[in-house]
Amino acid sequence: MSRFGFARTIAHLEQCKLVLRNEVKSVMVKLRCHGRENMGTRLFIAENVPQLRYRNPAIPISLQRKKVDESEVVVVFADGREDVVKTSNLMPEEIMAELDSRYSGQSSYSDKKV
Repeated sequence: MSRFGFARTIAHLEQCKLVLRNEVKSVMVKLRCHGRENMGTRLFIAENVPQLRYRNPAIPISLQRKKVDESEVVVVFADGREDVVKTSNLMPEEIMAELDSRYSGQSSYSDKKV
């Protein structure tokens, strides 16, 4: 990878300013394998999940591609409770905005939107 390619990759990863709260233990993205309503979730996985991992290195973020009824993001807290964000028919920006509004330790995603 050239220096320009590396710099461009880092710049892309740093676009995400969403730092999850300290109470968040893990995040699991469940993708329904079939259906056009999941295109936003697929793009979220390709574009935003690497950014979230970069910005939140201590929080495991996993992907699950199985037969589920609906695509969703499951956020697990340190006390064991789980919260679900339904992602069907949402675009990646909407998914990120929803995560920011619910789980941000320092809100800035909606301010950073380019």
